[in-house]
Amino acid sequence: VTKVEPFEVEAITRQLVKHFIEIYGAPSPEAARPVAEEEVSQMMEICADHAPNTLLTVGRELTESGVREGYRFIEPQDAGIDQFAVHGSLDDDGHGGHGHSH
Repeated sequence: VTKVEPFEVEAITRQLVKHFIEIYGAPSPEAARPVAEEEVSQMMEICADHAPNTLLTVGRELTESGVREGYRFIEPQDAGIDQFAVHGSLDDDGHGGHGHSH
């Protein structure tokens, strides 16, 4: 989940229109656009109540009555600075601080 600007929503919608035409055989951009807009709108609604960096997983299962979708949200974890790798040295070693000469 992340915040998107209006121009990004438009770009996502255009890409989805293209995908619907190229992959699923939609007959035209005019036919594909309303479907793409609805898909983007639904995803924005699903994500609206979640914090940035929340992961959304979508599972699909083919059943006798059609495709059943299930959603799972994985909340971002607080990460301490010690959980990130530090490469190199902060001490000046005479080589510009990165451990080797050029």
